[in-house]
Amino acid sequence: MTAEHLLYKECIEACLKCAEVCDNSAYAFSRSEDFATADCTRLTIECAAICYNAARYMASGSAKKREISAICAFVCEQCANACAEYDNTYCKRCVQTCLNCVEECRKMGMSMAA
Repeated sequence: MTAEHLLYKECIEACLKCAEVCDNSAYAFSRSEDFATADCTRLTIECAAICYNAARYMASGSAKKREISAICAFVCEQCANACAEYDNTYCKRCVQTCLNCVEECRKMGMSMAA
């Protein structure tokens, strides 16, 4: 496996994991009676969607991999920042997973810029 393929694989895995965790967090938020989490709910839903799509773009070898990775990193960072405001298990997990995805997506963008 080449270094480029390994980078794609790691980024795809990070995106899929982040999407899963964000979906789970959105579900947990939807069952909560804390309406202060509305912004987090919206962001976790958006984050899951962009992560799933970024993984698809990378897996298909799309010419837009770099652009979608940059957007994914941006949305994941916003989601992590929003979730960091709450002290519960699923928010903490969401923050950690989103920041990992940010890191992997940024690596993807940097490798393709060179």
